[in-house]
Amino acid sequence: MLDTEFTAWPGSMARNWRGDNEHREIVQIGACRFIVTATGARPGATFNVLIRPQRNPQLSDYFVKLTGIEQAMIDNMGIDFPSALKQFHDFTHQGQLACFCWGNDVDVLAENCRLHDIAMPPFRQWRDLRQLAQSHGVSASHNDSGQLAQALGIPLLGHNHNALFDVRSIGAALNHWLVEGELSVSGLIARDE
Repeated sequence: MLDTEFTAWPGSMARNWRGDNEHREIVQIGACRFIVTATGARPGATFNVLIRPQRNPQLSDYFVKLTGIEQAMIDNMGIDFPSALKQFHDFTHQGQLACFCWGNDVDVLAENCRLHDIAMPPFRQWRDLRQLAQSHGVSASHNDSGQLAQALGIPLLGHNHNALFDVRSIGAALNHWLVEGELSVSGLIARDE
């Protein structure tokens, strides 16, 4: 599972980041390897990295309030995007593990590669889980990845719009569907048509 948090300002989503000097620069990549069996999905190793944005190095108040990621955290612990991407690619066994996300995270990774003039490393498979959620009665248009567990009545502690929390929320939903028999392992790994 993968989730990203990227720079944002009031109205940037509605403008599709087309305002002056607006870019979806990744500030956090969160991921978790899940061990998936017919009886459920349990979390394994996690990946969490903060990234210093280059085009807009000062985080907006809007972004800080939304994510809980403070400027000091980025200044003190953030690394550059190419290094973060390499670490994430290594975490996925050089792209051999299937990557599941909620929405357009792969597009945002590719945009950031273009912003940094680097090649996107190869990944075996990407899967957007919004369609899967909708097929299980959860509206993808009214819920984001961090709200998925809550929409299913699963308690989960953390901060919505923190990439690692959002990944855990997705994993909790997948576990729920597997345990309840609403989803099979083959249905999870099948490619979207």
